[in-house]
Amino acid sequence: MDWLSAQNYQCGVVASYPHYPQWKIQSSYSGNSFWYKTEKKRFHSSPPIDIYRCPHYIPSKPTGAKRILSDLSYFISAFFQVIRLLFRKKYDYVLVVAPPLPVGLLGLLYSKLKNATFIYHTQDLQIDAAINLGLIKSRWLIRLIYSVEKHILRKADFVSSISEGMILELKNKFNREVILFPNWVDTNIFFPISDKASIAAKFGYDTDDKIVLYSGAIGEKQGLINMLKAAKTLNKSSRIKFVICGSGPYKDELIESAESMGLSNVLFLPLQSTTSFNELLNLASIHLVLQKRSDNELFMPSKLTSILSVGGLVVVTATENTNLFRLITDNDMGFAIEPENDLILTRTIENATISDNENTRKNALNYAINFLEKNNVLSDYFLKITHSHETEITNREMPVRKQEKRKLTNIFKLIFTSSYFIILFYLVFFISRRRGGYSYDINLVPVRNTLRELNYLTEIGRFNYFSNIFGNILLFFPLPIILKMYLKVYKFSTVLFISMFFSTAIETLQYIFRVGVADIDDVILNTIGACFGYFFISQSKRTLGSLIS
Repeated sequence: MDWLSAQNYQCGVVASYPHYPQWKIQSSYSGNSFWYKTEKKRFHSSPPIDIYRCPHYIPSKPTGAKRILSDLSYFISAFFQVIRLLFRKKYDYVLVVAPPLPVGLLGLLYSKLKNATFIYHTQDLQIDAAINLGLIKSRWLIRLIYSVEKHILRKADFVSSISEGMILELKNKFNREVILFPNWVDTNIFFPISDKASIAAKFGYDTDDKIVLYSGAIGEKQGLINMLKAAKTLNKSSRIKFVICGSGPYKDELIESAESMGLSNVLFLPLQSTTSFNELLNLASIHLVLQKRSDNELFMPSKLTSILSVGGLVVVTATENTNLFRLITDNDMGFAIEPENDLILTRTIENATISDNENTRKNALNYAINFLEKNNVLSDYFLKITHSHETEITNREMPVRKQEKRKLTNIFKLIFTSSYFIILFYLVFFISRRRGGYSYDINLVPVRNTLRELNYLTEIGRFNYFSNIFGNILLFFPLPIILKMYLKVYKFSTVLFISMFFSTAIETLQYIFRVGVADIDDVILNTIGACFGYFFISQSKRTLGSLIS
């Protein structure tokens, strides 16, 4: 975004509060991260970038289920921010970076309402990885997820991804054009340094020490225990030292493992400043880019770009014939070895420390300069998009009368949609009966609360009891109309999935912020309301068809 701002684009970013890779809100935001916040970031004389921070649930230990809850809460939180942006000056382009997948629906919604160009960039094939790992087993759920993904990708004006392997995967699944947008590197920030001796002294090493470095997120899926096993085997060599730099939910456990193994040749470092990190990359004799086998087919590490930019010698774990394997071996930029094999890893490290790898390092640096340099990558990417967009506008110019008619229709749609979501937002979070606050209360047993309240109908009151039931049904009745108007969602299964997802996200936020009770009955009633809305549209095509379509 700072690059686009330097090109005099007016930019805005909808984002969460900074929390990665520690999975903890940064201390500078910790006191005010429970609500929305707008920041302005300025680079020299360029237009300022508006950053719209959205609150959401951030688990300290992100298990699979907790990450789903985190994505749900961010989706609903960002949704209301996007609604706010509909009433401000139009952005001509909407760039969504996925995962998480549902955020693509928000980009699609904004682009339809504001007639903007929608760009969908796939940074990681998270859904495919989760299915391959067996985290998602339900065939019905898999079909629904793929249906939503297919809808987003077909409606996007442009789709891009970071590697040829991912592009091929998307083309095979969805039969559409995909632009290459690789992870880039700023070669003015990460560059080779000739004075290794002063860097070694700064970090407390001798000039003849061989530093084996892992830098990045420290999670279980990286398989860093194999690095510790290699360190234990090579502990007899006084020259080979191991450094793990970064943060993440698995770091404390990894430190305990290193201590229990009695490893004196392993050093853990926190996240470094940009200058210190460049020095650390230059200090390393060998860089490790590790990943467990199960994720490997869809793995294209972003950390690789900065390593190549300093001319680093890299050892990656990659299964043969994968995109990462071919990238390293075809360009002779390092070593690609079998994942989760500490014996091969140990032998590769030992051989690399005693062999001449100067040509391999030069190949790595040349590849970064020629194919990954920031200005070249971004200029090429946005030139393709802006040129195609201008051509499309020229080819689809409409008569003035037709444009005016469409403008009036869009105004009506905007008023209808914004009124619905303002009312929804008020009823869910700000109605008087919710303002007192609740303890953390959750009901995951279907119909239990509804039947229990029925036994206390006299105390609760008939109006309160039935208004809660029918209110939850009516609350989601208009949702299929909006989905059909803006997202062109026609399938009942997709409407069902989105309504369940949206309702669950609302209940999750109610639980997190203690406004009301997170109740599975509300999700069921909301979904029933969405089903009624869908069938109402289906039976009213003649009277509502022209308006909705």
